[in-house]
Amino acid sequence: MREPTLTSLVSRLCILAWGMLVACSCDGNGLRSLTTHDAGATGDSGGVIATGGSGQGGGSGGAGGAPSTQGSTSIHTLGTNQCRGSTDCDRYSTCVPPGGTGPCGACARVESPCTSDSECQADGPSFICDVQAGCYCPAGVKMCMAGCTDTSDCKDGEACTAYRCVPAPCEGDADCPTDFTCAGGNCGRKTCTIDADCSGYCVWGGCYSAPGTCYGAVA
Repeated sequence: MREPTLTSLVSRLCILAWGMLVACSCDGNGLRSLTTHDAGATGDSGGVIATGGSGQGGGSGGAGGAPSTQGSTSIHTLGTNQCRGSTDCDRYSTCVPPGGTGPCGACARVESPCTSDSECQADGPSFICDVQAGCYCPAGVKMCMAGCTDTSDCKDGEACTAYRCVPAPCEGDADCPTDFTCAGGNCGRKTCTIDADCSGYCVWGGCYSAPGTCYGAVA
């Protein structure tokens, strides 16, 4: 008759011991989870938790790196038909610097070529014999034309001398306009490799205040 009583006593002691064990695993916030999270565990999103686990299954994603800061640049955006070289145009077009002459179709033939200014004096005292800019042929042939009368008639970096526009004289870069340098006593267009070398654009290796223009082929 004692054996069932002893077994029952042992069972009760086991139940009591288990209850004490559970009670010892409790804290002020209730039953503590038996599974803990180590510091630095990888969260569900692949980020690394920087601090100890919070008792939740998934950690927040790790902070991404600071966004890279693109260096400042003075490379200007080109608009439609604008260029720095022919690689900015389609294969049928040519990049012409500001003030340049685009491809010619039918050129104007020089009917009365000249060889000296004296041949042009009959047209006016400021007329000179020189190669006319634009579409004239044969290429390089001289003709009588009105010369300059003031530096304002010339392009940047040039001066009017004896009715001709020639490189402006200088003693230093300060004597030349923007995008020009003084070399050999005369102003010349500043050379470049990128826009940052110029006030505006680097076109065909020279500095200009504006970009070049893409001209399509002329039949």
